[in-house]
Amino acid sequence: MLRFEHSSLVRAPLPAVFAFHEDPRALERLTPPDPPVEVVRRSGGIRPGGVTVLRIGRKPLRLTWIARHTDFEQDRFVTDVQDRGPFAFWRHRHHFAAENGATRMTDSIDFSLPLGFLADPLFGWLAKRQLRKMFEYRHAQVKRFLESGHS
Repeated sequence: MLRFEHSSLVRAPLPAVFAFHEDPRALERLTPPDPPVEVVRRSGGIRPGGVTVLRIGRKPLRLTWIARHTDFEQDRFVTDVQDRGPFAFWRHRHHFAAENGATRMTDSIDFSLPLGFLADPLFGWLAKRQLRKMFEYRHAQVKRFLESGHS
């Protein structure tokens, strides 16, 4: 099992940062342009039982990712797990904490690659590099929207 974590401070109050993530437009706002991601279906929002179906990439390598939200505590955390997708295992927890009038956002991901006992040691560094790039983009987007007054 591998672990990835990325944290940043957003100069916005905790309720506003959490509300941004509850907004149905959040996923599209947070998704980097490459690889292309298409939201096929979503239901239930970010509360337990909510499901999002994505198509990621370009043909012929496009894949389907199904994520299900499992845990939720208002203004504290949201957890999603992969039901189907590129990883052997994926659990992603979004943590939110007030910090001196701002909000500390931390994404913690426990994951395993297909053939984990072989692939994790060989390709885990590459997966973490891609995750870092994606979450740096996502956190920058949250800051862009909330620190500049966008809605």
